[in-house]
Amino acid sequence: MPIMKSTLLTALTVIVAALALACATGCGSDSTPVNHAQTKVAFASGRASGDVNPDPYVMNRDGSSVTPLPYGAMPSRPRGTTVSPDDSKVLFEASHNSPTQVYTAALDGTAVTPLTTTGSNRVPRWSPDGKQIVFMSTRDGLSGWLIYVMNADGSSQAHLSPLDNTINDIFPSFSPNGKQIVFTGWDATAFQYAIWTMNADGSNRKSVIVPSATPVTPAFSPDGSKILWVASGEIASVNLDGSGQTTITSSGGKILELMTLGTEVWFTTMQDGNPEVYKMSADGSGQKDMTNNPYGDSLYLNVP
Repeated sequence: MPIMKSTLLTALTVIVAALALACATGCGSDSTPVNHAQTKVAFASGRASGDVNPDPYVMNRDGSSVTPLPYGAMPSRPRGTTVSPDDSKVLFEASHNSPTQVYTAALDGTAVTPLTTTGSNRVPRWSPDGKQIVFMSTRDGLSGWLIYVMNADGSSQAHLSPLDNTINDIFPSFSPNGKQIVFTGWDATAFQYAIWTMNADGSNRKSVIVPSATPVTPAFSPDGSKILWVASGEIASVNLDGSGQTTITSSGGKILELMTLGTEVWFTTMQDGNPEVYKMSADGSGQKDMTNNPYGDSLYLNVP
């Protein structure tokens, strides 16, 4: 019996709809960020100690409701503190008479939970959905840092960097959809530090660009189409294939570090004479001082 034209069109419509649904839930690219409603940002400030010690604080993304993060129950003052995508926890590193370890805690300073115990573990960063944490570690006894990943509760810790004495991988962070990781790593061919990417499982490791100065805190742009980093005190940008490098800030060489959060780029800068936390759009426009305090404020992401 021949297939009727209307029946065939109906079947094709069903197939196209199914493929669209499957792609919406499982395809995507690094230009498809994970959407989350994170409303808070962590930073460090010397405002309570007269710049003697950088204490941890949390504020809303519009700069309001600046609140100290209690650290009395923590091993030492938290460093590199970041808020989870669901605003429920902070992630940080701390050390006290021992190698630096990674912890989480509630925003009120309670429920302090050590996630690592072996070697020195630093610069932890959330995945966009808050289910994983990427960090750098010396636990393997090799000559350099290796990048590791773990679940948000500290389980299933696994190395993503090769177990190789020529490797030194630092400053890891996830792409906006969590499928890739960008980091700074030693390029043995160029004999200097480069920006690298790899898949979130450690595969497809490749060098993107070898800048003239060591790249600090590289991160994917908010839409995942570019990589941003700090070098020589300014924020630079490059396409994922290494083309189109440009500088998007003009601070006079005063920028120290950066991170991306939702559609925004946050960074620490000395352009006002003391450290302040700013945010801007991914193209460098719309810069705004979010801390505006006479004492030092910074993201405090811990440059090794």
